[in-house]
Amino acid sequence: MQSAHHEVCSALGTILESGLLSDVTLIINGRHIKVHAAILAAGSRVFAAMFTNGMRETTSREVELHEEDVDVIQALVRFLYTGEVMSEVLDSDNMAVSLMLAAHKYEVPTLATICSDSVSSKLDVECVADRLLIGDQIGLDNLRIPCLEFISLHLAEVQSTSSYSRLVDARPQLLRDILATVCPPSTGKSNVQLEPALGSPERKLMEEKGARVRAVFSGLDAMREGTDLSL
Repeated sequence: MQSAHHEVCSALGTILESGLLSDVTLIINGRHIKVHAAILAAGSRVFAAMFTNGMRETTSREVELHEEDVDVIQALVRFLYTGEVMSEVLDSDNMAVSLMLAAHKYEVPTLATICSDSVSSKLDVECVADRLLIGDQIGLDNLRIPCLEFISLHLAEVQSTSSYSRLVDARPQLLRDILATVCPPSTGKSNVQLEPALGSPERKLMEEKGARVRAVFSGLDAMREGTDLSL
């Protein structure tokens, strides 16, 4: 069964490359990609709407995609034909982010998930706040949650980056989510728990969590004067 699926995808990839029986041309910055409307419509609700809902693209054999990157659209179209993403696309963090955004825009959720998983695997102190902002803006939990978890473990270092400052300026409400990840809200249980013994792994973990919580409040205090932090 897997072999048959692979053969079909390979055949569709060959048809894409050859342009055989194509009925639509995508135009991106003067570059042309010959495609088949039915295949694009099957994999993308946005393309389906273009070709079926009386939009200009329904009758035109040429579709101009403004403000798009041709390499990103080529990778998107290739996925719609073959279900595959070239490794060199995912190896480039910037390309993976761009393709993720295109997948979200054209409503190709499986591709968005593949890209977000790749982006999440490459998080670092410098970029994680920017990635969190992107994940939050497009409502992609596959990216948003790993970013919150990464920040909770490296909060002191992340706070010193310019991307964190941009995050606070653009979405100060996200500090609430960071704090909730560092120190989850109480479940309401009133059972008294003994403090872990000095030097124990549990005590060390508690102290690390406390330090991260203090770092969050330190960031809140630093931003409070000039920023509306209505969490």
